[in-house]
Amino acid sequence: MDMKRIGKYEVIKKIGSGGMGDVYLGRQESLNRLVAIKILPGHFSNDKNIVERFNREAHAISRLEHQNIVTIFEYGIEEDRHFIAMQYVEGQTIKEMIQKKRFMPELQAILYCKQISRALKYAHEKKVIHRDIKSQNIMVTKENKLYVMDFGLAKIFDRTDITQSGFVVGSPEYMSPEQSQGMELTPQTDIYSLGVVFFEILTGQLPFYAENSLGVAYKHVHEKPPSLRDLNPKIHERLESIVLKMMEKDRRQRYETIDHLLVDLDYYVNTVIEGGSPKILPLQPKPKGRLKRLVWPLKFSFTYFWLGGTLALGILLGRCSEKYPSWMHFETSGEHQISELTVTASSQDREGNHSYEVGNLTDGKTETAWAEGVGGVGINEYITVSFRKNYIVTKIGMIPGYAKVMNDKYGDRFLKNPRIKKAQFYFSDNTVQEMEFKDSREMQYKVLLPGIRTGFVRIVIEEVYPGEEWDDTSISEIEVWGMKG
Repeated sequence: MDMKRIGKYEVIKKIGSGGMGDVYLGRQESLNRLVAIKILPGHFSNDKNIVERFNREAHAISRLEHQNIVTIFEYGIEEDRHFIAMQYVEGQTIKEMIQKKRFMPELQAILYCKQISRALKYAHEKKVIHRDIKSQNIMVTKENKLYVMDFGLAKIFDRTDITQSGFVVGSPEYMSPEQSQGMELTPQTDIYSLGVVFFEILTGQLPFYAENSLGVAYKHVHEKPPSLRDLNPKIHERLESIVLKMMEKDRRQRYETIDHLLVDLDYYVNTVIEGGSPKILPLQPKPKGRLKRLVWPLKFSFTYFWLGGTLALGILLGRCSEKYPSWMHFETSGEHQISELTVTASSQDREGNHSYEVGNLTDGKTETAWAEGVGGVGINEYITVSFRKNYIVTKIGMIPGYAKVMNDKYGDRFLKNPRIKKAQFYFSDNTVQEMEFKDSREMQYKVLLPGIRTGFVRIVIEEVYPGEEWDDTSISEIEVWGMKG
């Protein structure tokens, strides 16, 4: 198409082609700014379905104003030519980057995925499903800022009159199983497609190949994706599990929302990338009994000796409960807050037990936290506080509360979590203590009278207060007090 102008825009040159038409570099002279102009080819102007899809793209983008989504300036028709003038992004697509460099560094790949995720989260909140997420539709600038483009197949899912059930559109290499089968779509279809893009960024290749589009679609529906770690051994098993969860064929097993994906990505960065190499800690068997080992301090005043003797006699007579009220706590000689400790978060899955250091539980900052999912099949994570040598632990303090997700380059996201109601503490001598928390954000202590000699404290959350916005709970800070054992 040879033209000099369209509408109020000077046409400079053709810069690309897409499923919905050709793209030109233009200039809006009144503001002296470069724009991208997408023009529907003339021979498509009489095709009602294509014109409708083109109009839908303009309508979809016009609803979206986000830092990771191209901005639309104008939609118009001139001499039967439909066009969209939008923000011009100078850079290259993710597909082009992969072709030049097979693998991307892990952290860079995660930051890219998070930017795309933020764009999709915003679009989904505006009730827009992209339906054609692929590496060719993601533009990357020199500053590593990403833009999601080409909403030509977008469905605005509060309107049911603009799509027909069973009409399959999209790119087969990135399509979700439900999209390949022409099923009704939800925002989870974008999560699947993003998973394919993430797979491609990390491994340098797509998960499925076939002789034709039908064969690729069949594999997305019926075949298990190959192992990312077989294609790129540098990928951590935890990150692989995140990608595979994004690509679950059953939507019930896939991430339900982009927010849940972002939480897992942030948690991975905080624990695995910044928290050091993962360690494997075996899960201690749940103790059969609750008889505590009583280790007495060497130095007591007469009053303390009398109180201790009374308690010991009570135990021998079977009259003393294993739970000691906090008012009975006393300052023991040499008691101090233990600083020589390591905090790890552990989880159980089909592959076994995995543990990662969590430094933000002892950093003195209540705005940082460890978050744990408590929905679905139940709680399967726990916290372990390990000491360099045995201590006589006299009390444990915890602040339950909100989690501030860290490492979000483009702004912090705050999650409102249900607070912990009940937790159990396991010790190396198979002793178990239980603590009930108030539904408040403050340091709360469990007093262990007269003390438990142990090399670690394992904290298992048993119950939470009713949730507000998220099926996650969180701990902001942990303190352990005691004496050298």
